[in-house]
Amino acid sequence: MSTDGPIKRELKGPMNIIADAIDGFLNSDANNKKYGFAILTMEFGDPEGTVNYISNATRKDVIDMMKAFIKRNEEKQ
Repeated sequence: MSTDGPIKRELKGPMNIIADAIDGFLNSDANNKKYGFAILTMEFGDPEGTVNYISNATRKDVIDMMKAFIKRNEEKQ
């Protein structure tokens, strides 16, 4: 899984378990992955605070995916 910087200590284990499970369900053939994903967590009431991130994709691919997602959804408003 891909991370950039530390995940909060109390979330590191759970986020890795969740990411491994999602990757296993989406990509049963580890040598031929088809789907990428990212998990972002934040504390309620502190959206500008720490964002914990884990993914099975490169950071660049996730940023591109998020930009496209935001653009599509902002256009719907």
